[in-house]
Formats: sequence, C-alpha cells, structure tokens
Amino acid sequence: MNCYVGEIRLAVFPIIPAGWLPCDGRIVAVADYKALFSLLGSMYGGDGDKTFGLPDLRGRTPVNMRDVTELSKSGGTETVALALDQIPSHTHPWLVSSKVATEGGVGGNFYAAPPATTSPPAPANTPNVPLYAAPATPAGIVPIYEGCLRSTGDGTGHTNMQPYVVLNYLIAFGGVFPVRP
Repeated sequence: MNCYVGEIRLAVFPIIPAGWLPCDGRIVAVADYKALFSLLGSMYGGDGDKTFGLPDLRGRTPVNMRDVTELSKSGGTETVALALDQIPSHTHPWLVSSKVATEGGVGGNFYAAPPATTSPPAPANTPNVPLYAAPATPAGIVPIYEGCLRSTGDGTGHTNMQPYVVLNYLIAFGGVFPVRP
C-alpha cells in the first residue's frame, strides 16, 4: 500500500498493521523511526534527542492547519462549567394559583393566594415556607414576585462532546518520504 511517512489514516479495525503506529501519544525511540522523527521532531513530546512523541488523537478531533494554527497545537475540553457572563440574559416566569393555600404541596396550592390569616415572613433560606401571591387575572393564574427566584447550581461541568464514532487513527512510519516543494 502506498503511503507517505507521517500520513495519518483511519481504520475500522483495532489492529496496527506493519509500517504503522497508533496515534496514541506514545513516546518512541528516534533510532527506531528516523524518517518519521525527521518530520515530527519533538512537537508531540519526547526529548527531541533520543525520543519523540506521536500525535495523541485518543478522544480528539483533528483540525486542519491554517496560518493561525500551528501543527501539534491542541485545545478544547470535554466538560464545561458555564459562568454567569456566558449565559444569555433571560427570565424564569413562575405562574401560581390564586386559590387559597390549604397545605404545603402543589395539590394544596403551596404557591398560592394567602389564606384568611397569614404568618409573618420567614427568615432567608428557611425550607418549606409557603410563598403567596395576591389573586389577580387571568383566570386564577398570577406571576409571583421575581425576587423570590434565586440562582442555583454547583458549578460542575457538563459534557461538551459532539456526536462521534470511534475509529482507529494510525500514522505511517514507512513509505514514501514527502518531498518539500
């Protein structure tokens, strides 16, 4: 099979054929792969004297090089935790019933109009406190005071991976040496 030294191909099998190495970031000896080293140098790791690294494409998507992107540069992340300034401005409308609250639960109109007698406001961060809204139109549904809604979340990341299919990336260490124009 004709290929260039340093050429990367995809395979649908987990076998490493003769003349190829896996693109798994391993460090190999310069003495064993002199032609490949002459193209890669130490841009993917190694000491650049006795060892050099292979590209590590495990869990990565290759991106074509351009004038502003240098070979071997990597980026991106598998998980992301968004900061407040990365979320578009938006509101969370919260509609409640204007029926009288009878018990602490959705069925009992937990978020509802106050009963005939009300208790004083609870201190901040008190759990299970009924929230009341004054009756209004339309037809028994009223928005609750927007100050009652607080931000939440624990700052942990969420997955940020594009749809993918797993294949085997291989790099040729034998074949035709590419000639620079």
